[in-house]
Amino acid sequence: MQAINLPFKDRNFKLRIQNGVEEIWDICRKKFVQLTPEERVRQHLIHLLIEDFHYPKGMIAVEKWIVAGRLRKRYDLVVYGKDLKAFLLIECKAPNVPISETTLLQISNYQKTIKAPYLLLSNGAFSFLSSVQNNEIIWLDKLPKYEED
Repeated sequence: MQAINLPFKDRNFKLRIQNGVEEIWDICRKKFVQLTPEERVRQHLIHLLIEDFHYPKGMIAVEKWIVAGRLRKRYDLVVYGKDLKAFLLIECKAPNVPISETTLLQISNYQKTIKAPYLLLSNGAFSFLSSVQNNEIIWLDKLPKYEED
């Protein structure tokens, strides 16, 4: 498993303090959300996908509920392809949370329901990308272009 280089650079995030809580504007959900360390990673990835890789904002779903096995879970991000099928499933962690076998198992459980051909795990410091082909994980070194769906 080799980390990929994702440019987590300065972005012009819209921030505010509401009732003593720092919040960030989510351009996909079109609302302010609490700025936790994990949310900062999620927002960096959203902006990276849209601004640097030209993924369409309208095709990115943020924190939606799914049933994974018998449990109701909420994924971080799913990018849908032009055919409206899941294209890229993303699991975000706070920078202090290592990407581990536990993280891989978590995204694998979501993958059983979502069935995206690409998986991305990131804590901001380290990001790992894979392709799922015939139930086999193949580690990749760069994000797929959106048109490759």
